[in-house]
Amino acid sequence: MNIVYASDNNFADILKVSVLSLLRNTEGTQKIHIWVIDNEISEIKKEGLREQVADFPNAALTFVQLTTQIFNTNINLDRGSVSSYDRLLVGSLLPVEVERVIYLDSDVMIQGSLTDLYYMDMNDKVLAAVTDVFNETYKKILNIPAKSSMFNPGVMLIDLSKWRALNLEEQLLEQLEYFNGNPLQGDLGLLNSLLYNSYQELDPKYNMMTAFYDFTYEELIQFKMPNYYYSKFRLETAKKEVVVRHFTTSISSIRPWYQQSSVEGVLEWGHYMDELGLQKLDYKEKCSRRVVRTLLGTPFRKVTLYLLSIIQFRIRPFFK
Repeated sequence: MNIVYASDNNFADILKVSVLSLLRNTEGTQKIHIWVIDNEISEIKKEGLREQVADFPNAALTFVQLTTQIFNTNINLDRGSVSSYDRLLVGSLLPVEVERVIYLDSDVMIQGSLTDLYYMDMNDKVLAAVTDVFNETYKKILNIPAKSSMFNPGVMLIDLSKWRALNLEEQLLEQLEYFNGNPLQGDLGLLNSLLYNSYQELDPKYNMMTAFYDFTYEELIQFKMPNYYYSKFRLETAKKEVVVRHFTTSISSIRPWYQQSSVEGVLEWGHYMDELGLQKLDYKEKCSRRVVRTLLGTPFRKVTLYLLSIIQFRIRPFFK
């Protein structure tokens, strides 16, 4: 089983927690090869990861160096870090004999086996992923049909053979130039602008995003205003069967590596941090964000969500 991460030095400790959760939830007989696309991770942090993986006899770790400037276009970040774009190069960075991979963001915590996901039938699609919550305004800017769905690339099962055969790396780099290095929603928007019609939808248990817990189902639909999404029953069922928990940025909560966090899953994440001897960070919250989080905890929650939905639908897509 081949697993791919992409990280820079700033996220290396978060990556360590994710890798430990992966190893703890991999069956003892399952061989696993972890590939880390290395965007200037320090040698001391890489050595810590090597020692961590060495404790698991069926696991192997390889750092894949970015040795040349691949992106001809200057990247202006709408979200995340530049290292998130490195996953676009997975087809050329990994050996040709690697034909299928699971890509994972560093901010995911594995809570169950990935074996079923890895060996699933992809129905001739180039990738499989969980559908994300985006409205038609985002899709219009990204040239995606209004009735089509968008996926979250934080967890992707990728058919690398097909990826290479379709020359998707070159197509994605050309698409990045088309957006002048600044696609809406960063690499997420870029991937969807090209592959929205080429993914197999996964059960949401494989990418349980923070918003699923911060909002009720009705609030989520009101706030994000998608044309289509999973049913309430399917999301509630997935909450009982979580395989991958994804600590995505949310207006309503703080991510679990910060001292002030109370997000769903923070205790489990904290246990892994303790095991690795890592210290939580102090969160420096912007005043505007603190005001919104406070209002969401008051009787003004419904009004606040209504105003946020207007921002999401009418304003946010045009301010990158």
